Amino acid sequence: MDTKELDAIVEATSSTSPTRKNKYRELWLAYVAEHGYDEAAENYLFDGYQLLAESTLAEYLSSCDQPLAAYQDVLRGARFQGTVIAQDTIKKLGLHLALLAGLLAQKKPDEQLLGAVAASTIRFSNKRGGMERLDQFPKMVNKFLVKPLRALEGQPVCSIRAFRMDDVLRKSFCKMIVESIPEEVARLDAPQFLRECKQLVGVDEAATEQEPDKHEKIIVRVAFAEPVVSVPDATKESVKEKMPTPAAEDEAIKLRNELAAQTKRADILAMKLEAAGKEREAATCKLEEADAKNAELQKDVAAARTRAESLHAELARKDEQIETLHAEIASRKEDYDRLEATLSKQQQASLNRLAQDLSIVYADFQDAQALEMSVDLGENLRDELADVFHTLGKYGLHFDA
Repeated sequence: MDTKELDAIVEATSSTSPTRKNKYRELWLAYVAEHGYDEAAENYLFDGYQLLAESTLAEYLSSCDQPLAAYQDVLRGARFQGTVIAQDTIKKLGLHLALLAGLLAQKKPDEQLLGAVAASTIRFSNKRGGMERLDQFPKMVNKFLVKPLRALEGQPVCSIRAFRMDDVLRKSFCKMIVESIPEEVARLDAPQFLRECKQLVGVDEAATEQEPDKHEKIIVRVAFAEPVVSVPDATKESVKEKMPTPAAEDEAIKLRNELAAQTKRADILAMKLEAAGKEREAATCKLEEADAKNAELQKDVAAARTRAESLHAELARKDEQIETLHAEIASRKEDYDRLEATLSKQQQASLNRLAQDLSIVYADFQDAQALEMSVDLGENLRDELADVFHTLGKYGLHFDA
């Protein structure tokens, strides 16, 4: 993949128009699909932080086999801790709110991932010490969560009840959202997600506007959706005496925050345990597959051994046949040699007899050489020559015209 266009977009962060954000999202997801989430992908992600659309990181995490593990690697891993964003609570909060909005826009987001992002949002929303909300929190909720949710109005959005997290943390998250943007929550056209947060917290707006009747009443609210208590005028003083003091409320807040932190840690450990269980299950499946493959290989090895033994036996039979043939050849060669010797002797004997039979004719021929040629001598030589051919014919040499 050619990264020149992605480099150019990341370098020119002064323009963050929707068009550039969509192009950045398209190119970054394409790079990760080809190369995986490597160091360059991380640099592109955090260097182009201002270009992040709500769906960019959400789409990548949801596409992973284990979204929660991918989230922990990207936004909690060692590499992330060295980035500028990791040192800036405001940016971390904005990133998590945008990620939450992107996940809510999906048809079926990962419930564990939703719970982890919501829990981290609670942590990043507080000032150092954890006792007060960040001053910018309401504005950031409107920008990174409410605005995207309004754009999704009419589309089904994942319920807050589907978030896989502790109920105390869930209510704490809802209470944090509701209290930070009460005007948005109170609107009749508030997004369904905000209305669910409001219902879960148990805020009853109608009760705050209710006029007192002849038995003047006061309204006492208790945190985390405890029932609204109506107290008659006659017992107002006794109720006031029993109302919690600011110090007690501060102590309760501290305890709730501590409980939320402990619950969050327990939730994280539970998620890690579940992830470890999945990894163990995956490892078991791989081991079973390896065992099955090993069994198949053992069958193949046994078949190969049987075939090898069969070939060895066949080779031994062929060797025996070759040895038999060698012995037969040697025997026939001996017979041939004997026959050849016999024939040679017979031939020599025949030649000797032939020489003996022609010796008389040859002696006459020698005598005739000293004589002057005459008719009688020619006739005799012709007769002698006829006897030669006759003798040769007896030994199988025939000269037919």
